[in-house]
Amino acid sequence: MIFEWHIFLWHITLAILLVYMLLSIAIYFTIRKKLFLYYSIYLLILSLYIIDKNSYAYTLPVNTFTKNLNWYLQIIYHFVYFWFSFEFLKYFHHFPNQTRYFKIFTYGLIGTGTFFFILFTVFPNIDFFLNYFLYIHVPITLMGFLFGMWQILKVKEPMKFFYIPGVFFYILFSLVALFLTFGVYAQIQPKPIAYFYIAVLIETSMFTFGLGYLIKKTFQENLNYQKELNIAQEEIKKNLNLKIEQQEIDNEINKLKVSALQNQMNSHFIFNTLNSLKTFIIENDKTLAVSFLNKYAKLMRLYIDGSGHSFHSLEEELRGVNLYIDIENQRLNDSINFKLNAGNSINLTKYKIPVHLLIPFLEYSIWKGLLFNQNNKELNINLKEVGNQLTIQICDNGIYNGNKIDKISEKEIANGIEIAKKNIELLNQIEDSQIQLYMQHNESGGMTIIEIFSE
Repeated sequence: MIFEWHIFLWHITLAILLVYMLLSIAIYFTIRKKLFLYYSIYLLILSLYIIDKNSYAYTLPVNTFTKNLNWYLQIIYHFVYFWFSFEFLKYFHHFPNQTRYFKIFTYGLIGTGTFFFILFTVFPNIDFFLNYFLYIHVPITLMGFLFGMWQILKVKEPMKFFYIPGVFFYILFSLVALFLTFGVYAQIQPKPIAYFYIAVLIETSMFTFGLGYLIKKTFQENLNYQKELNIAQEEIKKNLNLKIEQQEIDNEINKLKVSALQNQMNSHFIFNTLNSLKTFIIENDKTLAVSFLNKYAKLMRLYIDGSGHSFHSLEEELRGVNLYIDIENQRLNDSINFKLNAGNSINLTKYKIPVHLLIPFLEYSIWKGLLFNQNNKELNINLKEVGNQLTIQICDNGIYNGNKIDKISEKEIANGIEIAKKNIELLNQIEDSQIQLYMQHNESGGMTIIEIFSE
């Protein structure tokens, strides 16, 4: 009996892929990182492609569909492979300007491949789809891989020391297998498919080692962070002569958290407003852009003046609100009808409000609701005072039916709301500020209610 390498390697490769896939799925459901989800999908599709290459007669019937499917599965796992690579190497973190182009490139590959797979299966032609795969898809995909590797060599990214050797050996042995399959050496031993199994084993092992390194690194960073946090807590105890009750220690820690949240709020708003400014300057004339920039500068001055403080007066808050509404309204061609309804008897300096608290909720009203109302856009802030309680109502006639804007803005708006909510929660704990928040939004409009008690 002749020992056949391709049969031996088939068993080893499938077993290794199964183990790697189960580990990756388990890790994904534990830490919810997309990297491990992409890797699991890649391993699954690769296993489906390989499993049909057995010698036990457990194979798909040979016809046009199954032959085309053989090449189409490779197109699919090349697509998933790209997106796994992006996450593995943090590619878009290093090259954010290439995000759009690589989306077009990868979705173009899978879209074109799917089109030709359907076309040459419905109108049976094995040679045409094979020629598309060999002479169009493979060269273009290979150029994409080589470009990505060339780019990643320019940056400091430790994961590239796992990725580049894995890809190099994968491409090398895959090309050998492809050459032997369609060359004059197709009958030699070991069979060409054995070289592909070697390529898969080397590459997936390198990737798995890299993921193991990443997990270890993340664990070590979390461990170091916990050590630093423990040291900081010990320092706080020493500075307070170990006589302060645990509640007071918690308050000190919460104050640090409030400061961190305030910094997040400032970064969040500055990012969004600069993005608005960029769009406005591109799409409008210089005179309007200068006006927009002047208002933005005034609002930034308020942010700088308010930095380092947890509270300021309602009067100062409303001054920033008016500037913010002017900026967004100018960007939206003055389509928002904004009104501030406050009785003359309300003393705006009497009430203290967390710095920049209202703007995230106004941002939510404008970009999640009013943006999708094609008629008159109404946005009102109503102030009502009963005893020592001030109620702030943000009302609008926006349409909240799950409409989406771009992913980055969606995430930033959601972060702004979450930061504001956490800020209120922490300030209620450490300042006894008694601030209450209620939000209700649907297709007929939205309302945010904030209740504040004066001292």
